[in-house]
Amino acid sequence: MNISLTDEQAKFVGAMTGRMGFANRSEFLRALLRRAQTDTKFSQEAQTWPFAPPATKSRSKILATLSGTGKYSDDFLADLREGLEQSDYFDK
Repeated sequence: MNISLTDEQAKFVGAMTGRMGFANRSEFLRALLRRAQTDTKFSQEAQTWPFAPPATKSRSKILATLSGTGKYSDDFLADLREGLEQSDYFDK
């Protein structure tokens, strides 16, 4: 398995590997994965991470809120409306 990291991430992994006394970067990353597998809080947060569920399931409220910001194009809002209508998660 290969993974790609940014230069900043690779430097961080290298630094933490040395600082924490791991033999190599793979050992450090495996330790992180083991921790993620056994940490109950991490497991619970991972169900929604990196996204949190919306505060409402109301399609109309979501669209009204985003539209009211003035930050989104009509095309984007139309696409969002279509996606929300296709979803079983959201209410009308």
